[in-house]
Amino acid sequence: MTLRNEIVHNASYDYMPKVYQILKGGMLVEKYILLPDLQNGRLKVFKNRKRFFDDDIKLNEVLPSLTIEFWQRLKLTIDSIK
Repeated sequence: MTLRNEIVHNASYDYMPKVYQILKGGMLVEKYILLPDLQNGRLKVFKNRKRFFDDDIKLNEVLPSLTIEFWQRLKLTIDSIK
């Protein structure tokens, strides 16, 4: 929810996030985008600085469960409207 609010209301999330690549033996084995660190459900902040990436939260690891939860909630909503 914090990331959603940051993007929608503050429009301050990276508009061009860095895509990291891991190469092994000259072959691409992984691409990922890091999500900012959260503390108690809010972006970690130090003075005026936000968006630390020390926790190494990869979007490609979090996205499947977020997508599944979204579709489950959508189905529940549609079923309750019927």
